[in-house]
Amino acid sequence: MQERLVKNADQVAQHTGWKLKNHIMDMRELDFESRFDHITSICVYEHIPVYDRAEVNMSIKKLLLPNGRCSITFDYRNPSRFARISTPDDVEQQFAKPSGLAVRGNRLFLDSGGSFLLHPFYYPGIPWKYRLSQVRRGHFRPWEIARVKKVNDYTFGALFQEKEAE
Repeated sequence: MQERLVKNADQVAQHTGWKLKNHIMDMRELDFESRFDHITSICVYEHIPVYDRAEVNMSIKKLLLPNGRCSITFDYRNPSRFARISTPDDVEQQFAKPSGLAVRGNRLFLDSGGSFLLHPFYYPGIPWKYRLSQVRRGHFRPWEIARVKKVNDYTFGALFQEKEAE
């Protein structure tokens, strides 16, 4: 929902010659008249409540043309209480199964165990105002507000799916 990020993605698409149209919208309210060959979502799902994720994935299937593809990335093992994508079974239950789309590539989601990201909430020197906002929003518990980490605790996940020919 950050306009500057979408603008940047539009500029990259134009520069590379990709036929790509980026949209600023709530994925829970996908409202398009047309259908698509490819739908991509980059690090959005961890911000959508778990109970809405299955519905979003069913909507995406409806928007894809036959043999259309869907590519998503998401924070995997993000410590926010709302992210809740922490196991291969979470990926299956929240994305693959409800979408009704075929998984491309390796059918089993592989958790390599590597962690390459540290949530900003845990950075040393982060302003208390930011920490407090994250607690108020429910992402972290009040007793975590003073906690600092120096070790990465999560990573990205990716899932590639395809709609079968009708």
